[in-house]
Amino acid sequence: MKILARTIHNATLTSLILILMAGSAFAYTDIDSSDKDFDEIDYFESLDLIDDSEFEADRNVTKAEFVRALLDKSGFEPSSVDEYPVNFVDVDGDLAPYVEQMRKLGIIIYTPYSNEFNPDSNISLRKALDMYMKFDGVPVPKVFDKADFNSRIRNIGSDAFFAPTFARAVRLGLIRGGNVDAFAPLTRRQLAYMIYHGDGLQQKFEEASGKPTQKKVTVKLSNVSEALTSEPAFRIFEDVWDKLLKEYYGKDDIDKEDLLYGAIEGLVERLDDPYSSFLEPKVNDQLSDSLSNEIEGIGASLATNDNGEIQVIAPLAGSPAEKAGMLPGDIIVKVNGVSTVNLTITDVISRIKGKSGTKVDITVKRNSTLKTFTVTRAKIVVPNVSSEITSDNIAVLKIRNFGAGTAKEVSDFIDSLNPSSLKGIVIDLRSNPGGYLNAAVAVAEHFTSKGEPIVNLEYANGRKKTDNSKFDGELKDARIAVLVDKGSASAAEILAGTLNDRAGAMLFGQTTFGKGSVQEITGYRGNSSLKLTIAHWLTPNGVDVNGKGIEPDVKISATDADRSIGNDPVLNRALLYLR
Repeated sequence: MKILARTIHNATLTSLILILMAGSAFAYTDIDSSDKDFDEIDYFESLDLIDDSEFEADRNVTKAEFVRALLDKSGFEPSSVDEYPVNFVDVDGDLAPYVEQMRKLGIIIYTPYSNEFNPDSNISLRKALDMYMKFDGVPVPKVFDKADFNSRIRNIGSDAFFAPTFARAVRLGLIRGGNVDAFAPLTRRQLAYMIYHGDGLQQKFEEASGKPTQKKVTVKLSNVSEALTSEPAFRIFEDVWDKLLKEYYGKDDIDKEDLLYGAIEGLVERLDDPYSSFLEPKVNDQLSDSLSNEIEGIGASLATNDNGEIQVIAPLAGSPAEKAGMLPGDIIVKVNGVSTVNLTITDVISRIKGKSGTKVDITVKRNSTLKTFTVTRAKIVVPNVSSEITSDNIAVLKIRNFGAGTAKEVSDFIDSLNPSSLKGIVIDLRSNPGGYLNAAVAVAEHFTSKGEPIVNLEYANGRKKTDNSKFDGELKDARIAVLVDKGSASAAEILAGTLNDRAGAMLFGQTTFGKGSVQEITGYRGNSSLKLTIAHWLTPNGVDVNGKGIEPDVKISATDADRSIGNDPVLNRALLYLR
């Protein structure tokens, strides 16, 4: 592992620190030798990274504290940075050189659309691991042992786009295994554990090799690259690139990385697939946030429909978007008076996002009517799953998305039930925009028999695969009612289709969104990524829902009047069916 920006911290200094520790008193008054992480916290205290009398192990770490800790432990001298060419608007004072140094290292990304660092906000475990491993030069292979991963880490699917990072981290001992909440705020205890074991790995490496070594890599064009460079149009690209950099009047202000990002975005957009896209770092972060329990904005999932319009898939329950009156299927035509025609979904999201408490005007087209909503942005914490049991023993399970922790939350709820006394279960998938395929499969297994098909997949190379249930579900014999609407998409449709085809579930509500494709996310340098459609899925009975959706058995919907008085006719009809 090559340590980036490590100017002082080496094996000799580490040994010196450890010697000094042996003869010094422990400073944190709320930690003693009985603490399970005493050695880790003791080492952390010796580095003098947080100068407090109490350690407060469960206290959340802010982004500013995390950046300082990484650089301070490496002997960084703030005075070595004297220029801030692209400083963040919310960073000043003695924090500025730290953020600028991390930006220079490519660990923090600055763009004209993302010029806020938010130093006082909490940093999630996922983001902290990503930054730590980039800082310490830890390689993260995209291919890893998924069986080993599943045995070490629960409630994170091995198909999650950030799974390789966690697989590498748990193998190296940077985090403990077991139940891991990727999107929870990093705590001081976790930070101490990460630094202690990360520095321990570095010391072992240096002691074994004498000094860090650099591996010379020879880059060879792949067959795909050779095919690309032999295309006649590629010569045009080369010539245009050369002219922009040499002859364009504003060439001195050109951001070459931004140009390349734009070129890659255009390449993927030409696929004319609304679900495939190249995500710049700022948008990739938004995708990660959308699958976490905490988001900041208006609280609505968006997608590009077949007409190229920006469509609301689903406003989250209780979100500013829902409270303002936005509904699934609304087409966003203006943001703050600016037309969305010719804007990409990336541009629209960037215009809608903003600090909590600020307002944004969103004009939507609903059928043939235009409506303008003034929405106050907010920080929204929404559980993936909520549940209740009615007085006559009907379970009501609301699944809002299929994020990293959804399968575990559903499993915990089902474990608490007594199937023998259960009259039935309502699974509410309304306004659920989807998420991870493996999470939907894991939930479906609770309602199906071992070996039964859950979803059929068809890949680009013609390969076909069926995901079957691995065990007999606890509720495979339960009576089931599923609630859906036009905001039920992707993984939500997979679950609805499986339960309808194989578990005898009755569907209530409206026709679902109709997203029958599967996307794979590949991460690249600078935290950019490619979201690419790699397969189409079909229900267990072989039904392709793409562009059509799933028709409910009982069509019923709530009116604005129902919503205004808190009446839910869809849920009421489902409960009546189960009774």
